[in-house]
Amino acid sequence: PAASSVRPARTPSGGSTVKATLKELIGSSLKLSPESLEEDKTFTEYGVDSLLVMELTKKLSERYGTLDTTVLFEY
Repeated sequence: PAASSVRPARTPSGGSTVKATLKELIGSSLKLSPESLEEDKTFTEYGVDSLLVMELTKKLSERYGTLDTTVLFEY
């Protein structure tokens, strides 16, 4: 089979996890430190709207490979 263009998520020992990457991207977009983001709060509670979700999905796709544009809306 052809090699996949999707890059695997980096492990904690090799860099960041997907969760840490999300915190980085969301924090950067909202001008908050990643450490200040609480995992039990929703995107809506942080003011994340559909435009920001599209931007985040694009950045995640660049890093991890193509993602369905609805993936973050589902969470």
